[in-house]
Amino acid sequence: MKPETHFRTASFERGAIDEKARTVALSFSSDAPVLRSFGEEVLDHNPSSVRLERLRDAAPLLLDHDPTRQIGVVDRVTLSEGKGRALVRFSRSTDGQDAFNDVIDGIRRNVSVGYQIHSMREHESIPDRFVADDWEPLEVSIVSIAADPSVGVGRAKEIKIMTPDEVEENNRRRSAGREQRNAGKDAAEILELADKMEKPELGRQVVSMGGSLSDFLHIMRATKPEAVPDRPASQSTRTHEVGLTTSEAERFSFCRLLLAMGEPSNQRAQEQAAFELEVCAAAPGAGERKGYRVPVDVLRSTPYGAPRYAQRDLVVGTASAGGNLVATDLLGSSFVDILRNATMTIQAGATVLTGLQGDIAIPRKTGAATAAWLSAEQNAATEQNQTFDQMTLSPKEVGMFTEFSRKLMIQSSLDVEQMVRADLASGIARTVDAAALYGPGTGGAPLGVAATSGIGSVEIDTDGGAPTWATVVGLESAVSTSNALNGRLGYLLNAATAGTLKTTEKASGTAQFIMDNFDRLNGHAAYVTNQLRADRTKGSGTALSEMIFGNWADLFIGLWSGVDLIVNPFSGDTTRTIRVTAYQDVDVSVRHPESFAICDDIITS
Repeated sequence: MKPETHFRTASFERGAIDEKARTVALSFSSDAPVLRSFGEEVLDHNPSSVRLERLRDAAPLLLDHDPTRQIGVVDRVTLSEGKGRALVRFSRSTDGQDAFNDVIDGIRRNVSVGYQIHSMREHESIPDRFVADDWEPLEVSIVSIAADPSVGVGRAKEIKIMTPDEVEENNRRRSAGREQRNAGKDAAEILELADKMEKPELGRQVVSMGGSLSDFLHIMRATKPEAVPDRPASQSTRTHEVGLTTSEAERFSFCRLLLAMGEPSNQRAQEQAAFELEVCAAAPGAGERKGYRVPVDVLRSTPYGAPRYAQRDLVVGTASAGGNLVATDLLGSSFVDILRNATMTIQAGATVLTGLQGDIAIPRKTGAATAAWLSAEQNAATEQNQTFDQMTLSPKEVGMFTEFSRKLMIQSSLDVEQMVRADLASGIARTVDAAALYGPGTGGAPLGVAATSGIGSVEIDTDGGAPTWATVVGLESAVSTSNALNGRLGYLLNAATAGTLKTTEKASGTAQFIMDNFDRLNGHAAYVTNQLRADRTKGSGTALSEMIFGNWADLFIGLWSGVDLIVNPFSGDTTRTIRVTAYQDVDVSVRHPESFAICDDIITS
């Protein structure tokens, strides 16, 4: 299909009219076949077939499709029973008021939608019928004269069905574009890996000759095999596992997937989630575990941070537990999620490796070659070798479960989709964040910064003490002394410590406070998060807080593939809830311990 704007007009299905709020509920599209010059056109109203992003982004309500005559805005959009439905709000302009009055009086009875078709397929069994399985509504209009779809009145241009040659050319261009994007990613990975292996010139040469990442690694194995990890390909920092575009990733619905998983015999649920099931089936390692694997493509924009095996039950009947999301007059955008601890290790600059496979080993230099003075003119220089070891990452499994009522997932407002994503992701994510800071390295947990041997330390007093300017500078000095003062430098501290520093003078009587805002400290970035502990003890001191300074780029967080989901529809069969368990393979590791320093005996005011 070649995207062109088309109009389709239907009878005005008036729902509730709220004269005070100036809103009208209406139907703007349907899956009824419409005759075109090439045959019958059907707009598929499966959620995976309709791009609603633009319509949901405060799309205009127009008069007769005239962009210069906006009479309102689209507040809410849903798909149900093969129709597109919207809640529109009329403006107080002259045109808006006149149109609203005509709607109230039943004078204007037609509504039309302007849309583009991105792809179309022939119907499986009905000749000369074509189904638009990827289309995008752009605006909704109140119209006075209904467009006659049989003769094309009111449409912009005829839909052009591409010939087989045009389809092949279009596919060729898309494939070439995809290869070009992948080549760009390979170049970035080659240069990054070349720097780590201290072969930047070789990396630039391979890129300039159009070589691939495999070519670079092949050369490295031949010239410097000790520097190449056992599984170098798994070092890839790509976030695309199955090749989804951004719009495809945004169309992925956890709600549709979970409903389909919970009701395998429900044919309608399976059809509605066809796109999601196909994406999960294509994820690497999808058949190796029970349930479904959601690939990194879908998760790439998901934030991190959360408590292990956290549980929260969401039901319609209890307002605070989900019922507030179902009211017909509630806009999803007004939903305020429970405040969570901010997850800061990634924001601070931790290096995230995604799509890993198997154990990986990343080489690191532990000693540099040194030069030596020659005692005589003809004396030979002594060979000096650098020393290396490896930082390893191996998958460690973390999991959580939550329960959703089936009624909530079917009836709730549109932003429940985002809430489901956030709940599943953050349940695992905050655990990852906590492990990156405090993981003990035992019991299946990773080894975090605080428990890593060799990090710097600053102590205030035998029983703890109030932080001073010297405390803050001391953390920086501990890192600087180890020649590690470079990279993504920053402080992590909890809210209590931040509050104390903002009310503590650098020197008495100067009115210059240690921390004069919440995002800078001692010239470096400062990240305030209550993941930093405030329950330490030392001597007779209790409830002591911690503060960490370091180069956060030397903290590596590895993610193996996407998130595995298992749905149990039977655990809550009597209450019509389904339990969703999510698993993620994760590991964290500190590349250079000397890049970090910690103070853990802070008394806060």
